[in-house]
Amino acid sequence: MTTVVSIVGASGSGKTHLVERLVPVLRERGLDVATVKHASHGFDLDTDGTDSDRHRRAGASSVMLVGPERIAVDTPAGPSLGVLVSRLLPAVDVVLAEGFGTEPGPKLLVHRRGIDRKPQLDSVDVLAAVTDEPLGFPREIHPDDVGAVASLVAERALPQLGPRLTIVVDDVVIPIDGFAEEVVARGLLGMVTTLKGVAAAPARVEISLTCR
Repeated sequence: MTTVVSIVGASGSGKTHLVERLVPVLRERGLDVATVKHASHGFDLDTDGTDSDRHRRAGASSVMLVGPERIAVDTPAGPSLGVLVSRLLPAVDVVLAEGFGTEPGPKLLVHRRGIDRKPQLDSVDVLAAVTDEPLGFPREIHPDDVGAVASLVAERALPQLGPRLTIVVDDVVIPIDGFAEEVVARGLLGMVTTLKGVAAAPARVEISLTCR
């Protein structure tokens, strides 16, 4: 299962700078990393009048833009961060999600001296405060010690590597513990790899069941 860590903090605290420095360190440690950015003020993926805009206005629920080097998916907001990751980024080891402070799950709280703090987060959700001054959290790491921050994230991701299983029922991610995940994932792999045309060691298997 993909490990998702939210990078939260006030504007100007250094969230994006931390993400920029974390990604290459995690990649050096053998982890496949993706990022998600929460644009609280909205954004335009495409401009009015283009073909993709016409597709959207015609009623398409999602529009995928495929270019020579990049692919973008324009889909309505609504699903939780966990559902978005399971649908769009299921094959990566770690997702660093900048923002999403109200979503459940582990967080790195970024703070810089002289920047007003956001309302206090529940310390249970805070893996560590990345801060240049004491804040009172059980674990605090200086922003310059990116290696320590990367180790904290990698510790959560590495035990989950191997077969990863995500079950989504009506847009709700159903958690599965490590043993059950291993058993079901191995069983599915054992079944599909006996089918004609399937590789002996597939990188990804998707099964969709529509109950209608």
